[in-house]
Amino acid sequence: MGFYDGIEKESAATDRGSYVRAGHYLALINRVRSGTSTKHSCDYVAIDMTVLAVMDGDTPMMINPETGKPKDWVVDPKGVHREGEDISAQFLGKFASAKRNYKAFVANSVGVTEAEVTPAFCAQVEKDELLAGEVIELNNRMIEKKDGGPFTKVWAVRPVPASEFSTKLSESAADRFFPEGFEALIAAEAAD
Repeated sequence: MGFYDGIEKESAATDRGSYVRAGHYLALINRVRSGTSTKHSCDYVAIDMTVLAVMDGDTPMMINPETGKPKDWVVDPKGVHREGEDISAQFLGKFASAKRNYKAFVANSVGVTEAEVTPAFCAQVEKDELLAGEVIELNNRMIEKKDGGPFTKVWAVRPVPASEFSTKLSESAADRFFPEGFEALIAAEAAD
């Protein structure tokens, strides 16, 4: 059979999008998933998102931890994402920073304090799809690791209300991702 030998042992590939790259974006969270990575031999959490808008203007800055002074970010050689592109932020448990970075992502995306991000809350975020459908602001930076290699620091800035993101999306993105319009979303926010 050749190529087909052993195919029953393989998992089918899925289209989960590109790894998150540096840039300033509005993103729609599609889902949070977790598991064990066979490639990296560790637990992980991934957030699958779609880029709704590429924000112009502010150049992300990274604080140099040694001097405490801002320095220009390292430009991602792949460039910024495009509107409508599916992306995935992954937090690999083998890295010491993974849990604190994920905790910040969840706290900032939901709009809660870091003290509220407990193991039970994180499990609820995934199980109940609490972040699915949320629009967040991302301000990601490419930084240099201690070994000199590049690393994309994923930073969820805040949840973005419909009253704000409705004015920042292109007409094609608004039609594609919010075909019913924004009125009901804005009214629901006003009622909260």
